[in-house]
Formats: sequence, C-alpha cells, structure tokens
Amino acid sequence: MMGFRPGRSCHQALRKLNQMIEGNGTSYVLDADIKGFFIHLDHEWIVQFIEMRIKDPNIIRLVKRTLKSGIIEDYHYEETGEGSEQEVCVRQ
Repeated sequence: MMGFRPGRSCHQALRKLNQMIEGNGTSYVLDADIKGFFIHLDHEWIVQFIEMRIKDPNIIRLVKRTLKSGIIEDYHYEETGEGSEQEVCVRQ
C-alpha cells in the first residue's frame, strides 16, 4: 500500500497504520516476511490468475514463455518450474 511508491513515505505509512489500529478495534497485528514469495510462485496458478482478467491468447502464451525461460546464474542455465522473473533479483 505504501512501500516504495512515489509520493509515499514511511511516516505516512505509520500514520495510516496508527489510524487503522486505533480506529477499528484491532485485536492483533501480523508481521509477515515475504522474502521467498517470488521464488515459490506456481506457474499454473499465475497463468490461471492472469486468464481471469486477460482473454488474449497471445498475451497468455507470452506469459507462459517468460515463466519457462529459466535463469542464468554464474554462467549456468537453470530451468524454472516455479517462481517469477522477480526471482532473479531476489537470488542475486
């Protein structure tokens, strides 16, 4: 909601969080680390999710090809059965 967006700051995020906690009778706050989220995305799930909104078969085919393109790490090619292009940034 706030993270790394133009015109947004940490202070605005904290203010919003404070308003939500105090104004809505919050019972608990969950802090989750999603570090490995992009590494473990299921390709079939991604395609199904995109097909709900996009009906163009050319776009769907492009997404499938991109997901299956694999990665090169230390001059070694690895096929990808899960994960997204974001995985490359996370792994480096």
